[in-house]
Amino acid sequence: MRTRLRSKFTLLFIVCAALLAVGGTAMAITADPSGSTAPAPTIQSDKADYAPGELVTLTGSGWKPGESVNIKVNDTYGATWSRNVDVTANANGEITDSFNLPNSFVSDYDVTATGAQSGTATTTFTDGNLASVSGTVTDSATNLPISGATVTCNTSSGCNSTFTTTTDASGNYKFDNSNNKLAFAGNGPTMLTVSKAGYTTGTITLSNVSNGDELSGQNVALAPSCTAPSVTTQPSNQSITHGANAQFTAAANGSPTPTVQWQKSTDNGATWNPISGASSTTLTLIKPPVSDSGSKYRAVFTNGCGSATTNGAATLTVNPKPITGSFTADNKVYDGNNSATVLTRSLSGTITGENVSLTGGTATFADKNVGNGKTVTLTGATLMAPTPATTT
Repeated sequence: MRTRLRSKFTLLFIVCAALLAVGGTAMAITADPSGSTAPAPTIQSDKADYAPGELVTLTGSGWKPGESVNIKVNDTYGATWSRNVDVTANANGEITDSFNLPNSFVSDYDVTATGAQSGTATTTFTDGNLASVSGTVTDSATNLPISGATVTCNTSSGCNSTFTTTTDASGNYKFDNSNNKLAFAGNGPTMLTVSKAGYTTGTITLSNVSNGDELSGQNVALAPSCTAPSVTTQPSNQSITHGANAQFTAAANGSPTPTVQWQKSTDNGATWNPISGASSTTLTLIKPPVSDSGSKYRAVFTNGCGSATTNGAATLTVNPKPITGSFTADNKVYDGNNSATVLTRSLSGTITGENVSLTGGTATFADKNVGNGKTVTLTGATLMAPTPATTT
């Protein structure tokens, strides 16, 4: 009896061990028949770099058969173009998607593929070679660097960069887009347009551009744009009293900005003489003398494209300034006549800095009789003034 019982117990133990082993095998089959981890999903483009507008084909593997995979494509920097589609993995877990890029340069693209069961896969590609460009922009007339010129990449197939001239350590104006690389299709040629207000447009042509090139010394000289002067403000007649200043103002447009030269005529416009130092749009005459009354003034504007002259009808009138003279007479002992002697003379209304004096004349008492407070008259007195005369 003891022996049979022991044999029965052993049989039960073996059956339990077999059941456990079968259970373990079933779990392994469910997880992975090969006994290894499932491969990660993939996504890749058929080329690393494309021309703008070119067809792109994306392929991937390692996805669950029949799984819906979302594919997002956008440009890395500006997010100016994007694509968002859903594709279905075939029976082999493979996906594919084809599309055309935009016709303008974008440079770098990011691709993200996402499946609810398999996870995420990413890749990148570009649509043009990238290169840096530096150089200078100068004025062809002066050979001096130009600040604020705009350099734009405008190839027919597009470009992604605009930059302006800046001051370098030496004080020269240069352009440098090393931090914003240009995107080129193939190996060029590619044209850069250089523009600046007041100048004709210049161009720089780049050719044989390879991915990652650093292009330096791409210099261009801009010619000043030229428009002949045209008078926009005519000077007007001026009438003043001697001792005041007179001003004439004129203006003209034109490119480059025209220079100004004022001229004067004392023969009613028959001849004109330049006025020294009069090179501003406003001519100021400091206390012009009465002798300048009737003179005419005009401005001549000049640049490299021509000249323009105001109508010359601006006439100056200088009116005399009234001056009042006074004097005192000396007392005298009766001598039987009415002659008097001038003791002091003075003037009121004179202009500071002008040497005007009251001179000459004959002073007489009202009669020859003795008396106090008698009236004395001065006749024939004159005003002595600088030459040319400033008063009358």
